Amino acid sequence: MKIIFNRKIYDTEMSNAITFVRHSSQNNISWYHEVLYRSQNGAWFTAGEGGPLSHYGIDLGDGNKEGSSKLTPMSCNQVVEWLERHAKYSVIEEYFYDQLEIA
Repeated sequence: MKIIFNRKIYDTEMSNAITFVRHSSQNNISWYHEVLYRSQNGAWFTAGEGGPLSHYGIDLGDGNKEGSSKLTPMSCNQVVEWLERHAKYSVIEEYFYDQLEIA
Protein backbone atom coordinates (compact mmCIF):
# COMPACT_ATOMS: atom_id res chain seq x y z
CA MET A 1 0.00 0.00 0.00
CA LYS A 2 1.32 3.46 -0.83
CA ILE A 3 0.16 7.07 -0.56
CA ILE A 4 1.72 10.49 -1.05
CA PHE A 5 0.84 12.95 1.71
CA ASN A 6 2.41 16.39 2.22
CA ARG A 7 4.95 15.55 -0.50
CA LYS A 8 6.12 12.44 1.37
CA ILE A 9 5.81 8.89 0.07
CA TYR A 10 4.48 6.40 2.62
CA ASP A 11 5.05 2.89 1.26
CA THR A 12 4.56 -0.35 3.20
CA GLU A 13 6.94 -2.20 0.87
CA MET A 14 9.80 0.21 1.57
CA SER A 15 9.23 0.53 5.33
CA ASN A 16 9.76 -1.65 8.40
CA ALA A 17 6.75 -3.27 10.06
CA ILE A 18 7.16 -2.62 13.80
CA THR A 19 4.10 -4.27 15.35
CA PHE A 20 0.48 -5.08 14.56
CA VAL A 21 -2.97 -5.26 16.11
CA ARG A 22 -5.71 -7.66 15.07
CA HIS A 23 -9.30 -7.46 16.30
CA SER A 24 -11.43 -10.55 15.77
CA SER A 25 -11.52 -12.65 12.60
CA GLN A 26 -12.73 -11.67 9.15
CA ASN A 27 -15.96 -13.55 9.88
CA ASN A 28 -16.88 -10.73 12.29
CA ILE A 29 -18.19 -7.54 10.62
CA SER A 30 -16.24 -5.39 13.11
CA TRP A 31 -12.86 -7.05 12.43
CA TYR A 32 -9.75 -5.03 11.65
CA HIS A 33 -6.02 -5.51 11.23
CA GLU A 34 -3.49 -2.67 11.53
CA VAL A 35 0.28 -2.66 11.12
CA LEU A 36 2.50 0.12 12.49
CA TYR A 37 5.33 1.01 10.12
CA ARG A 38 8.43 3.18 10.29
CA SER A 39 9.91 4.46 7.04
CA GLN A 40 13.60 4.53 6.18
CA ASN A 41 13.59 8.25 7.06
CA GLY A 42 11.86 7.70 10.42
CA ALA A 43 8.28 8.63 9.46
CA TRP A 44 5.56 6.66 11.26
CA PHE A 45 2.29 5.39 9.80
CA THR A 46 -0.30 2.66 10.08
CA ALA A 47 -1.71 0.59 7.26
CA GLY A 48 -4.87 -1.30 7.96
CA GLU A 49 -8.08 -2.79 6.77
CA GLY A 50 -11.31 -3.75 8.39
CA GLY A 51 -14.92 -4.80 8.11
CA PRO A 52 -18.00 -2.61 7.66
CA LEU A 53 -18.56 -2.02 11.40
CA SER A 54 -14.91 -1.32 12.20
CA HIS A 55 -13.36 2.14 12.10
CA TYR A 56 -12.43 1.26 8.50
CA GLY A 57 -16.08 0.93 7.47
CA ILE A 58 -17.30 3.41 4.88
CA ASP A 59 -20.89 4.55 4.37
CA LEU A 60 -22.24 3.71 0.92
CA GLY A 61 -24.99 6.32 1.25
CA ASP A 62 -27.86 3.86 0.98
CA GLY A 63 -27.84 2.77 4.62
CA ASN A 64 -25.19 0.14 3.96
CA LYS A 65 -21.52 0.06 4.84
CA GLU A 66 -18.57 -1.85 3.48
CA GLY A 67 -15.09 -2.57 4.74
CA SER A 68 -12.09 -0.70 3.42
CA SER A 69 -8.38 -0.15 3.89
CA LYS A 70 -6.21 2.92 4.34
CA LEU A 71 -2.77 4.20 5.25
CA THR A 72 -2.54 6.88 7.95
CA PRO A 73 0.58 9.04 8.61
CA MET A 74 1.17 9.62 12.35
CA SER A 75 3.16 12.00 14.53
CA CYS A 76 5.39 10.58 17.29
CA ASN A 77 2.76 11.54 19.89
CA GLN A 78 0.04 9.76 17.91
CA VAL A 79 2.24 6.66 17.66
CA VAL A 80 2.83 6.57 21.43
CA GLU A 81 -0.92 6.97 22.05
CA TRP A 82 -1.65 4.15 19.57
CA LEU A 83 0.93 1.92 21.26
CA GLU A 84 -0.46 2.69 24.74
CA ARG A 85 -4.03 2.02 23.58
CA HIS A 86 -2.96 -1.40 22.29
CA ALA A 87 -0.67 -2.24 25.27
CA LYS A 88 2.49 -2.38 23.15
CA TYR A 89 4.69 -1.23 26.03
CA SER A 90 7.90 -2.93 24.90
CA VAL A 91 7.70 -1.05 21.59
CA ILE A 92 7.27 2.25 23.44
CA GLU A 93 10.37 1.47 25.51
CA GLU A 94 12.37 0.50 22.42
CA TYR A 95 11.55 3.52 20.24
CA PHE A 96 10.43 6.25 22.67
CA TYR A 97 12.38 5.56 25.87
CA ASP A 98 13.78 9.12 25.90
CA GLN A 99 10.21 10.45 26.22
CA LEU A 100 9.38 8.35 29.30
CA GLU A 101 9.76 9.33 32.94
CA ILE A 102 9.40 7.47 36.20
CA ALA A 103 6.00 8.11 37.84
